[in-house]
Amino acid sequence: MNWFIPFLLLYAAATLFFISLRKPAILAAAAIFFTPLLSGMPRGKFVPIFRPNEVVLMTIGLFYILRLFLVREENRGTPTNKFVDVGFLVLFIGTGLVPLVKTLEVSTTVSINDLLIYLSPVQYYLLYKIVIGTVKSKKDVQMVLYAFLISGLIVSLLAILEALRVKLVENLLWTYYPSAHLARSVSGIRIASILGNWAALATFCLIQILLYALLYIRHRGLIKSWLLWAAMGLSAVAFVPTVSFATAAGFLIIGAYFLFRKRLRKAVFAGMVLIGIGAFLFQPFILNRINFQFHGKSSLSYGLIPSTLVHRIWLWSTVYLPVIQQNFIWGYGPNTTMSVRQGITINTTEESQYFGLLYTSGVIGLTAHLAYVAILFAGLLKKYKNCGHPSNRMFAELAMILLVVLSIMGISNAYFSYSGVAEALWLFYALAVCTYTGEFAEEDRFEWNEGRRPILEGLHE
Repeated sequence: MNWFIPFLLLYAAATLFFISLRKPAILAAAAIFFTPLLSGMPRGKFVPIFRPNEVVLMTIGLFYILRLFLVREENRGTPTNKFVDVGFLVLFIGTGLVPLVKTLEVSTTVSINDLLIYLSPVQYYLLYKIVIGTVKSKKDVQMVLYAFLISGLIVSLLAILEALRVKLVENLLWTYYPSAHLARSVSGIRIASILGNWAALATFCLIQILLYALLYIRHRGLIKSWLLWAAMGLSAVAFVPTVSFATAAGFLIIGAYFLFRKRLRKAVFAGMVLIGIGAFLFQPFILNRINFQFHGKSSLSYGLIPSTLVHRIWLWSTVYLPVIQQNFIWGYGPNTTMSVRQGITINTTEESQYFGLLYTSGVIGLTAHLAYVAILFAGLLKKYKNCGHPSNRMFAELAMILLVVLSIMGISNAYFSYSGVAEALWLFYALAVCTYTGEFAEEDRFEWNEGRRPILEGLHE
């Protein structure tokens, strides 16, 4: 039986490649489908060195390159967007290449894990290139969206079953998705599902709800309405037992934006109802979290201020700032590679996207990240204002909302770096800049507010 699983995987890979010769968008759909399902697996446990989702992405990338050489197509040109390309280069150089060179100055060796962290922007950009190189029509968009939707359904359903303490699901998670967060989910505190991190799960659910709400209101013809409601409902219910305060704040920001848009207001009410159902089903998780934050025995509890916020302020001011000041320009590298060599040991995470960047790649990395966000937002805004194609505009709007929300949420965690979240963001970049052939049906047109223009449309005046 030892040969059966490798043979099955090789057969599946060969089948995927041959299908892609006729339907190239299946490569993008496969990459999107498998990323959230495999990214929570430990590095090196099932595949030497890599996580399974990284192997899948590299394999699909190889298939994409082989297809370019084997298949000749008319109008084969791949769309380009200078804002995304420049944003990627800035991010990679500032958070990957420069810290890597600096690490090599301290030591001639770099661990495989650190190297892959430095190269993570390359993974995102590879996914982006696969999508823009293969998605050309409405059917292609539908294929990719259904792949994302089905994988999201699986993640959300497993999260709900985990919260309900279904033994079969718990055994599945312990066998294939072990993590530090899983141990706490078993005790009924929070859940992480197969993503291995409750903040990542909460943000992934937020992204799904936002996407499905926009699809239902803006571009209803792409996905069946009943399926959108089912996916949105499961995502909302799965979000509740993560009990993420930062992501809840993200929901409030998105809700405020929706209230300013006439046709989007109905989504606010629907979201409140769906999350209310989840809150009713999983009251113990909410009560435990509130008790921990405000009424626990922790000395960090201060009235109405959550204890985790107090802990973060203490952590940043007492632990990280003094260390960061010693190497403000370059940082210390991922996983304290450089700090340990310099006699500094910190046994905790930074609990912030921005303190994490300062610690790992210094002010250079932080500046690069902020520049990347600004460049991408400017490019998406230009696409939103100047492109009349419905899908481009909707995905540009979606990506801009996420850039703003994740930037605010990044104060408390590294949301841009979570697997499943980062790939979804780069997927939306790609779908916003893709060049689509053919016309969408009249019933699929992009629907705006009646009697008024979109708020963002007036920004260029």
